[in-house]
Amino acid sequence: MSIRRISLGPLETAIAADATILVPNNRIRDALLHAYAQRCDTEVFRTPKILGIDVWVRRVWDLAASHGLPAFAGRQPISSTEESFLWMEIIEAAQDRIPLLNPEETARAVSHAYQLLRQWQLEEKQGDVLTSHRVIPDIAVFLDWKAEFEAECERRQLISLADCLKVINRHCLNVGPLPLSNDFCLYSFLSPPPLYADLFASLEKHHSIQRINPEPPDTGIGGKHFKFDSWRDEISACCEWVEAILSVSPNAHIGIVGELDESRMREVKRRLNQTLDPQSLLQFDTAPNHMNSSQADAKLNDEALIHDGLLLLGLIREEQLSEEICRLLRSPFLLDEHTNWQARFQLERHLRRQLSDRCQLSELQFIAGQKDKDYYWPEFTAALTRLRERMRREHSRLSPLRWSQLFAQLLAELGWPGSQLSNYQQRVLEQWQEVLQQFARLTPVIGAVDINKALASLRSLVSRAEASQKFMPAVNLSLYSLKEAAGLEFDYLWLLNMNDQVWPPSI
Repeated sequence: MSIRRISLGPLETAIAADATILVPNNRIRDALLHAYAQRCDTEVFRTPKILGIDVWVRRVWDLAASHGLPAFAGRQPISSTEESFLWMEIIEAAQDRIPLLNPEETARAVSHAYQLLRQWQLEEKQGDVLTSHRVIPDIAVFLDWKAEFEAECERRQLISLADCLKVINRHCLNVGPLPLSNDFCLYSFLSPPPLYADLFASLEKHHSIQRINPEPPDTGIGGKHFKFDSWRDEISACCEWVEAILSVSPNAHIGIVGELDESRMREVKRRLNQTLDPQSLLQFDTAPNHMNSSQADAKLNDEALIHDGLLLLGLIREEQLSEEICRLLRSPFLLDEHTNWQARFQLERHLRRQLSDRCQLSELQFIAGQKDKDYYWPEFTAALTRLRERMRREHSRLSPLRWSQLFAQLLAELGWPGSQLSNYQQRVLEQWQEVLQQFARLTPVIGAVDINKALASLRSLVSRAEASQKFMPAVNLSLYSLKEAAGLEFDYLWLLNMNDQVWPPSI
């Protein structure tokens, strides 16, 4: 049994004509492709050309650059993650003048504000108003950071996605058509920001563009407005509502949409699972998941495999925290094929008795290498020797690309991740590889860095990634934010926690 999440009806003609279909985000793209796959009678079929608009913009830029067009060939587009790292570098450089508790979170907020500024063309349409607001300290700081960001992008020959759109628009209006196919369909762009509206208008000058909107709902069900005394009362009512619907419509697609922070998201998931399957609280890792959601229950760095991998990379540094060393000695991902657990236990016991809160790597290597002791562990000592020798051959400052290669080699020297991984751990490992690739792509953004900066940047990327979770087509419930749910279709919808304290959200 599979749940219908989106209708292909409006796109039937475009798919049959093999047109390129552009959609606002990858969630709509995935829903459309899944619906198409369900409809096909064979296991092998040709995938329709359905692309998220931002992915398409990047492809257009790369195509134009490969044709040698001057406006495109000299600049490299950067992803939102890479953009936030550049913002963080600018913000950290201003720490003496503008002290901040959390530069990383500030960088994300400033990056989002810059994208909104570009998408809504506030500088072009209300530049004087924006300048007049320099008397407000926060706006003055933002405008100064913005100028530094643009100067750094120019110096490093980088360009953000929003600025890519400006260049594409200018080229189509003033130079001519881009080397693209002639047939395009715009699906579900109901009220795009002005920057995207200008893109579509400029494309229409040279290409055939068809605008298609989703079919309007015809459920015959009216909306109702409820007020609750507390957050817990609303969750209880929502759970009862879901249970009642599933009792009469087991194939319904039910949406629970709202602006929820991490703690409230976890609470909603727990209460829904408890309502739909009371025994799930006792099943732990084998408990079934009754909803699809973009937010996983755990971050990637909460996974033991990744946590221990990052601790192992910390062995590159000479000074170590004794508690972290003891944690590693208990790790099943450290030299698991060459493990004398008795020696490891005795080594940890000795370290806890003899060392202070910090120790030197050379001291650890000496202790573990004493042959006449019951904590003698030759494989660990040999691995540390190889690690230190490899690091001596490298420069102190390396590019993220080189650091990523070195990190992979060092982890392999230390036996990480081992060979006895579960299917879930294999998926976590695949996510780690993706994060390592993201880190390598930071090379043009942050340049050559030392080991401390490299590890901090890698940890930052890992902290943003969520643990692996699988989309389940047979699950009725979808739990998303308003932005994430845009474009999806629901048989029943509950707007959760929607009040003037959370909506509209702050920028």
